[in-house]
Amino acid sequence: MSNLEEKDIEQLTEDVLMDLGISPCNKGFSYIVMAIPYFHERKSMRRVYFDLAEFNNDTISRVERAIRHSFETGNKEKMDRYFGCVRRNNESLLSVLNIKIRRLIEK
Repeated sequence: MSNLEEKDIEQLTEDVLMDLGISPCNKGFSYIVMAIPYFHERKSMRRVYFDLAEFNNDTISRVERAIRHSFETGNKEKMDRYFGCVRRNNESLLSVLNIKIRRLIEK
């Protein structure tokens, strides 16, 4: 993945999250932005939490909780429209977000 593509993915992810009403002030916001490239590499959710925790000098449970909290604080109506009827867990939401971001990049 090129540096330009990484920046595009990061910026698009931030834009989408803010459009969904997720505040950049939430710690989980930055964790979500950082998690998207891991999904492209098809890493397990457990590995994503571990790597993010290690990189940010945090614990796995705090990373998981921060991501969940960020998704829970978004605008419910916008979240329902964007994610559809997927299961409301971190892995499902991050997977859908990853797919949609990749499609936007490909256009």
